[in-house]
Amino acid sequence: MRRLPLMLLLAVLLPIHTSTAAAVRCGKELISRGDSKAAVLLACGRPYFRELVAEKTYYRKYRFGIVETSIAVEQWTYHLGPAYFLRILTFEGSELVDIELGDRP
Repeated sequence: MRRLPLMLLLAVLLPIHTSTAAAVRCGKELISRGDSKAAVLLACGRPYFRELVAEKTYYRKYRFGIVETSIAVEQWTYHLGPAYFLRILTFEGSELVDIELGDRP
């Protein structure tokens, strides 16, 4: 009987979580974390949707003071067809840091 509430909770929460993929296949090319925006554009073409999500600020302390560096966080969404889930690629600066599977369109 104790398992029933836990199973119900999991059944409710699991669909909310978007899964993370290690790599995306664009035609013959494989895109993975660490790739540049240029490599993704060459392999996958222009994204279906492009959005500037946030800006991360890093502070580094040196002998002569503190240096502030800002990096744009951008998400590119690819629509690979009606039978596929959306692919959401997150870039920090020009580096691919995350690949998520979105909903089916």
